[in-house]
Amino acid sequence: MPKLLLPLVALLAVGGSAAGASVYLLTRDETVVEVLPSPVAEASPTATPTDGPSPTPTDEWTTYVDEELGFSFPHPPGLTVSEEVFDLLGKGDAPAAQMRVLTFRDASQVRAVDLGITPNPTGLAVQDWMDAYDPCASLSDPSLPQPEAIVIAGQAAIVCPIDQLMQRNPRVYFTHGRYVVTLVANVYGIPESGLPPALSEADFQLVIDGFRLGQ
Repeated sequence: MPKLLLPLVALLAVGGSAAGASVYLLTRDETVVEVLPSPVAEASPTATPTDGPSPTPTDEWTTYVDEELGFSFPHPPGLTVSEEVFDLLGKGDAPAAQMRVLTFRDASQVRAVDLGITPNPTGLAVQDWMDAYDPCASLSDPSLPQPEAIVIAGQAAIVCPIDQLMQRNPRVYFTHGRYVVTLVANVYGIPESGLPPALSEADFQLVIDGFRLGQ
């Protein structure tokens, strides 16, 4: 079994070779947790939350630009970025893949934003990619916040509000050329690691609204 180090506790849950295979996550304290992925239904558009503090003025923010893949997005000042690569196992016939992850940390080294970039050579739609690599766990419990459809940088996207540990951990999925992009924000903290939130809901919305894709 490959060891997976997943940003913000569970950036992705990775399926095995069979549709009903177990999923193993390695948390920050190196405890291995087994979870069972659920089938993913089509996401339905819902209202975007509007509560939370007022947005931070974007003229005080920094813009991160990826010249190679042609995207950019704003983020709070003072964040440092590091890069890692993680192996992903797809379910069924989905091939293994590698995700490049950019992690942005604040001055206290708390994760604020993770951005995953995964090659998508077969051109899977967002929902199909999630079915294969990262089913939205909240669909297993209708009492939890459910996925919602949004638009980011002119692209159709899906927001999964709950991670595979059943904690509030919003993740946005969308395609960019032959890649799938996963945008994760530390909006509600990471309880099992004792880490506080690094962004407000309004801040994360500014990141989403300011995301741009090159031609």
